[in-house]
Amino acid sequence: MKWKNPFRRKESLARTVSTIQQVGKPQSTPANYEAFAKTGYGKSVIVFRCVNMIAGAARGLTYGLYDRSNPKSPKELLKHPMLSLWMKPNPMQSYADLIENFVAFYCLDGNSYLEANKGATNSKTPLELWNVRPDKMKVIPGLQGYPAAYQFSNGQDSRSWPVDIVNMKSDILHW
Repeated sequence: MKWKNPFRRKESLARTVSTIQQVGKPQSTPANYEAFAKTGYGKSVIVFRCVNMIAGAARGLTYGLYDRSNPKSPKELLKHPMLSLWMKPNPMQSYADLIENFVAFYCLDGNSYLEANKGATNSKTPLELWNVRPDKMKVIPGLQGYPAAYQFSNGQDSRSWPVDIVNMKSDILHW
């Protein structure tokens, strides 16, 4: 009688080949996000409850802003333009709504994007913060695999945000 290993895993040969060929290359989810969200989040009570509990818990967190010019003793800043922006990130949302949406997008898609809108003045400090739908965003790879830009496309129009290759800063925060 031949002994069979009960721990042997069965895997698709096609899956192993495609996985080996894709090492080091960014891959996007092949599923349609909108259909995936409607089916999973909209129709499954369990998924709906889980995502809402996680996002709701994140909604209740409080954050602080610190001056770290002296790393051994960071000082909490109680007044700063970024704190005002954080409390009212845009005309449509409160801080709690922004965080809740940010975390919910991450739970549903595995990616979440936040846009720092600096307006026409292009000042250093953003004027507004906005959630961006992850299914409409695309990371444009640059040299060495680092992002060169983020591109939003809704079918008719598209907009790109470049990434500074020296310090890796952009007006898009990708989580």
